[in-house]
Amino acid sequence: MQICPLKEEYLRTFDNFKYGIPNTIMPTVVTPTVFDPTRAPRGKHTLYVYHFEPYHLKDGGAARWDGIKRAVADGILETVQKNCINLDSDNILGRWVGSPLDIERMNPSMQAGDVGHIGSFLTQAFASRPISGWGHYRTPIKRLYMCGSSTHPGIGVTGGGRASVQVIMEDLGIDFKKVVVK
Repeated sequence: MQICPLKEEYLRTFDNFKYGIPNTIMPTVVTPTVFDPTRAPRGKHTLYVYHFEPYHLKDGGAARWDGIKRAVADGILETVQKNCINLDSDNILGRWVGSPLDIERMNPSMQAGDVGHIGSFLTQAFASRPISGWGHYRTPIKRLYMCGSSTHPGIGVTGGGRASVQVIMEDLGIDFKKVVVK
C-alpha cells in the first residue's frame, strides 16, 4: 500500500526533506504474511512501514533523530491507521523504530540511512536507477553489470537479480528460458 497525497503536496514534501523537515503522511506499507503466513503467529500479520525522511534535520542535524524518532514514527503509524482497519494499539504485538541515523549506525554502507541507494529519489527512480542511462543492468564497461538495490526495480526482494541475469545471459548468447526451470 502506498498512501500518496496530491502531486503538489508530494513534491513539497520532498522539498521539505532538503531543509531537514520530517514528514509522516507518505508511508509505504508491506504485509509479507499475506504471501507467507509463517512469518507471524497464526492469525496475525507482520507489517513493515517504510517512510522517506531527511537525514540531516533542521535544528539539530542527524543527532536530533535520537530525540524525535518515536514521535515521527507515531505520526506515520497514525497515517497508516487512518487508512487501515484493525490496526489499533491492541493489535500491535511489537514494534521496532529505526531512524535514518539508526540505519547508518547498523550498516555504514547505507550512508545517511539510505537503505535503497535512492539518493535524490525522483531522479533515480525506475529505469534511471542508479543513474539515467544505466537502468538496464549494463555499465559502460563491457561485461561489467550491476544488480541489487541500486538497480531497477529497487529495494526489497523484487527480482532485480533475476532481471540482471537475463541481460547477462543474453549478452553471452545463452537462452534464459532454456536454462532456467520455471
